[in-house]
Amino acid sequence: MKKLENNIILEEFVPGIKIQYFLKNKIYEGESDYQHILVGEIEGLGKSIFLNGILQSAQIDEYVYHEILVHPAFYLHKNPENVLILGGGEGATLREVLKHPVKKAVMVDIDPQVVEISKKFLPEWSCGSFSDKRTELVFEDARKFVEDCNEKFDIIISDLTDPFQDSLSINSFTKEFYSLCKKILRDGGILAVQGGSLDPHYMQYYLQVMRNLKESFKYVAPYGHFIFSFMSVWGFMIASDTDYSTNKPDEKKFENLKLRFFEPFLYDVMRAQIEHYIGKEFDNGKTSIQQT
Repeated sequence: MKKLENNIILEEFVPGIKIQYFLKNKIYEGESDYQHILVGEIEGLGKSIFLNGILQSAQIDEYVYHEILVHPAFYLHKNPENVLILGGGEGATLREVLKHPVKKAVMVDIDPQVVEISKKFLPEWSCGSFSDKRTELVFEDARKFVEDCNEKFDIIISDLTDPFQDSLSINSFTKEFYSLCKKILRDGGILAVQGGSLDPHYMQYYLQVMRNLKESFKYVAPYGHFIFSFMSVWGFMIASDTDYSTNKPDEKKFENLKLRFFEPFLYDVMRAQIEHYIGKEFDNGKTSIQQT
């Protein structure tokens, strides 16, 4: 990450367009073994975390992103007990998972320093979830963990950094990786994936992730919503060998969760929105993720 000038962080939005963030107060900056980490107060966004100069999460709307990522899978699955989270070092994905009566939540992140920094400087993200007795933390590459895993899970949530070629997690968006995920899902299991921006400049990555999922799973449902801090419609996917479109999920299990954004009816709305938005692009998109 380049040295800041006048407390300005510049992030490329699309080729030729940059987003300018004003850093009101730098809380932490340093290098881990894997990436540059910056935590600070951003004008208009509140506390935020950047990895390698790219915004990962902002206080103003992190709950929107994390509720959308986590709760649709719980809405569809009847009784998830064991959950695997890939990525999500800030702890907010774990926070949302533990709102449900799961027996165990395994969180795998490659960078222990992101977790420690988030515990110290972003406690509102995890809300104590790291110390929950149901939590098991593993510091390892997500792909290696899945390759070596002997456990079975009801839900796997992939909250890995975006699927660009220079990403630490690029090998965890391939069809081979999703085939490995399928092997550690129980019958009726669901894989939920954050697929990145649906901006026209980056949609090709999302579409390729969908193709890769369809190589391993019978049913893949795209959905998404606009995330203000990312300045983009953000895409997610749910994949399973069970056709959940014919089920009538129990909405009552959401009545006492005290969510700030997600409601069960929104899943169908967000799915219809994204299916309409990507339209014919799904069949015409270019391959952007090398399969390994």
